[in-house]
Amino acid sequence: LEMRVKERTAELGKIVNALQEEVFQRIKTEEDLKESEQRYRSLTVATTQIVWTADAKGRVGDDIPSWRNFTGQSVEAVKGQGWIEALHPDDRKPAMKIWSQAVRNHSFYQTEYRLRRNDGKYRYMAVRGVPVQEEDGSIVEWVGTCDDITERKEMENRRHITNTLLTLFVQKTSRKEYLDSVVEIIGRLSGCRCVGIRLANADGYIPYKAYTGFCEEFLTLESKLSLNEDVCACIRVVTNRPDPQDAVVMTEKGSFRCDNTFNFVDSLSENEKKRFRGNCLHAGFASVAVVPVRYRQNILGAIHLADEQENKVPLETVEFLEEMAAMIGEAVYRFSVEESLRLNEGRLLEAQRLAHLGNWEWNIAKGTLWWSDEVYRIFGLEPQPFGATYEALLSYVHPDDRKLVDESVDRALREGIEYNIEHRVIRPDGNERIVNEKARVIYDARHKPIKMAGTVYDITEQKNAEQELHEKQKQLRALAAQLQIVEEKERRRIARDLHDSIGQILAFSSRELDTIQKSLPDKMAQSLREIINQLDNAIVQTRTLSFDLSPSTLYDFGFEIAVEDLLDRIAKEKNIQCQYENCPGAKPLAEDVKVLLYRSVRELLINAVKHADSSLIKVSIFRSGSVIYVKVEDNGRGFDVSVLESGSRRSGGFGLFSVRERLNQIGGRLKMESAQGKGTKAVLTAPLDLEEGN
Repeated sequence: LEMRVKERTAELGKIVNALQEEVFQRIKTEEDLKESEQRYRSLTVATTQIVWTADAKGRVGDDIPSWRNFTGQSVEAVKGQGWIEALHPDDRKPAMKIWSQAVRNHSFYQTEYRLRRNDGKYRYMAVRGVPVQEEDGSIVEWVGTCDDITERKEMENRRHITNTLLTLFVQKTSRKEYLDSVVEIIGRLSGCRCVGIRLANADGYIPYKAYTGFCEEFLTLESKLSLNEDVCACIRVVTNRPDPQDAVVMTEKGSFRCDNTFNFVDSLSENEKKRFRGNCLHAGFASVAVVPVRYRQNILGAIHLADEQENKVPLETVEFLEEMAAMIGEAVYRFSVEESLRLNEGRLLEAQRLAHLGNWEWNIAKGTLWWSDEVYRIFGLEPQPFGATYEALLSYVHPDDRKLVDESVDRALREGIEYNIEHRVIRPDGNERIVNEKARVIYDARHKPIKMAGTVYDITEQKNAEQELHEKQKQLRALAAQLQIVEEKERRRIARDLHDSIGQILAFSSRELDTIQKSLPDKMAQSLREIINQLDNAIVQTRTLSFDLSPSTLYDFGFEIAVEDLLDRIAKEKNIQCQYENCPGAKPLAEDVKVLLYRSVRELLINAVKHADSSLIKVSIFRSGSVIYVKVEDNGRGFDVSVLESGSRRSGGFGLFSVRERLNQIGGRLKMESAQGKGTKAVLTAPLDLEEGN
């Protein structure tokens, strides 16, 4: 028995030791759990995250200190589903839907929503939650966290806005469309009721080019705002010339930002208030911001934000708008340049249409040919109807002119020279046009021809006008020649009448009176002698007049002897040294040419005598081929040959101008060389009448 008691006692001892070990382990485990829970609670209080728990049905039962501290809700307000009231109204329904699905499906819970902070501002939260399960899979509770991702969301939002602005610049085709979209983006970003973008114009005003929210009365008033004449904060922001009183509402980058305009204005003196127009104040805007828009320091305009509520233009929003303004300024400038280019292009196209002048460019490597619209019209085609090529160009060139065009292009490419040619174009309807084409070759850095650029000028009307003018001139020359012949005939008739009729009568009268005078007394004879002398003078003048009208030597002995006779007369009458030189050989002249040349030489000689005060005159006549040359030289005062261009009567200019024009009409020419104090040399040319000469 004693042995059995000892054995039983030993067994009981082992059992007691085992129980003591188990109790010890349980006590230790409970202490570890308490310590872990304490660390968990301390971590929950210390972390910036919100750590939350909920029961198996997704309802909050226990206190969530981090949630309360962030939202300002009470313990009771958070319990159950009360936590949902701290979410942004727009986020409550979608957040609850996702949470309910997770609880129902025992799945991982993840979402984002905006949570109201205890200062009334909403912060973006990234929310995650997991179910705590027993071994049998049943849910014990839910635990999760809320991470504040506001800064990240703002960065993403700003990056998105920046990308959107870049995309808009590519997508929008006009400045107006672009600015309307930008105003919409700024409105969503800022939350302000009124947003506008105003741009300076050439007259110095700064009207709104895109806007939302502003009433028509306000826009009408503000459209008259002048950069040069008005005084207001908007002007000072745009021109970057702030006043001292603006300092408290100005950002570092020169924007105007005021969360309460009424309090700001109340803080100003009366003189300082005069530096503001007050339209925003009268419109009831408490929050106002003006952000300058510039392009490389050039004034473009401003972004204007306004709202009746206070604190609608926080500094971070304005600072982001300042970053946006640089991109907007770049876009506005480029859109303005593009609009200006489109306007200039339109003007150029209209000018080309009016002038019938087009331009083209040939890409030699690709073989493509670009034509302006006017080139198509000149060729009788609708603009851009087909892929123009060099071969297509040649197909519209008149067959007889294609060689000229092809050789001109080849020479330009080979020798690197410009070409300027005229050729005909056959339109699809068969109508023929005449064009003037100019072109030059463009080379790359290795002096390899890569392009050819040129112009096509429709000169059909000009050529027709020239042809018509040529015909008129031909008719005029024929008429002038006919008139000259008629004039010469009349001159010869009058000269003959003077010589044969009046001259003979005067001569007869003089002889008869001379005979009578011999038989009269001296006193009467003296009176009659005076009458006879007057008659002799009349006879001389009649002969001179007859000679001037139509020198008989010109018709009786020809041009060369008539010129020599004219020189002899001048030498005797004016006591001037005259020299005459006539190269041997026949110089046959048509009747009208002979008369014109003689009268032209006579005009030059009269000028040398009357105007040049010459003491020496030399006339040389010679022939070269089918042309006669007459050179008239003197040592007189000389004159300005430009009078020939104006046809001035001064210094015989009108007579010389007439000589030159009449010579031109018969295919001749007058060339003058003269200078003050250096005499004059004139060379007349005229065609010979070779048929008569033969």
